[in-house]
Amino acid sequence: MGIIEFDNVTKVYGSSRKNVAIDSLDLSIERGSFVGIMGPNGAGKSTALKILTNITIPTFGSTKIREIDVYKNPGYALTGVGCLVDLPGFNYSHTPRQFFMSMGALIGLSREETDSETKRILELMKMSQWADQKIKKFSKGMKQRISIGQAFMGEPEIMIFDEPMYGLDPLSAATVSDILEGMRRDGGRNTVLMATHNFSDIGTICDSVAVLNKGKLVAHSSLESFYSGKKLSEITVKTVLPFSKKDIDDLFSEKYVKDMITHDNEAKVTIEAGRMNKSCLVKKIIGMDVGVTEIVEENEMSKAYEEVLRRSENAD
Repeated sequence: MGIIEFDNVTKVYGSSRKNVAIDSLDLSIERGSFVGIMGPNGAGKSTALKILTNITIPTFGSTKIREIDVYKNPGYALTGVGCLVDLPGFNYSHTPRQFFMSMGALIGLSREETDSETKRILELMKMSQWADQKIKKFSKGMKQRISIGQAFMGEPEIMIFDEPMYGLDPLSAATVSDILEGMRRDGGRNTVLMATHNFSDIGTICDSVAVLNKGKLVAHSSLESFYSGKKLSEITVKTVLPFSKKDIDDLFSEKYVKDMITHDNEAKVTIEAGRMNKSCLVKKIIGMDVGVTEIVEENEMSKAYEEVLRRSENAD
């Protein structure tokens, strides 16, 4: 049995079977795995995670964490679980430091532990310089960084995220990605379940993928089994300023960079696929004086995903 279990979970809104958000979902997440949940809008990703974290009650079936039924014993089941499924309620007159202090108390940390964790999270999320500014002054992306930070408090064994990178600028997204990558490499102590639309998040952070469509699980496998073929990724980078000749030469000096086409404030960089290559490329480009506004990856995974959805539609 996995550390997280969905057992025949169904969620119907109202009395009509047409309003089925989740349809007989069976999904087992092994301890130490990093699983990305993908699917089109309305596929049931957010609903599944809300049921798992007891925000929403299933119509049928059950979810378990460490073999504990979430609905029957939520306090016990969700102990040691960090979540970002719904945005936390902010007191906008508070500061990040005050917010993290209140969250530490909420999850049962002592005052000394809370002080230590607040300092660690502020440093981890690279927010120390804004620790005592009012949250009401922050951008949407900064509020998202605070929200993600609270999920890391207490160093939870299990983490559940719904679109954690949403609203983050490329540098902040790279910071969160680095944190999760580090956890994945840390001997399997952590388990992560993350819903996302971003193939880059899956390829960089996760080791397996589950695909939902119309509330049904239509695929669940390791990344290696999910897609195969030429191991190349095409990264589209949009910038405020165009890349200079020096920037382009610098990128081509990296062995994993196979091609680069630039046009005005956009570049398409073809690299050898792989978590480390993508991470290294993103860090290198962000370090250049071009003002990165967007980074999008297209690779064999996106083609495999589209094929899975096509087959599931034809099966209906």
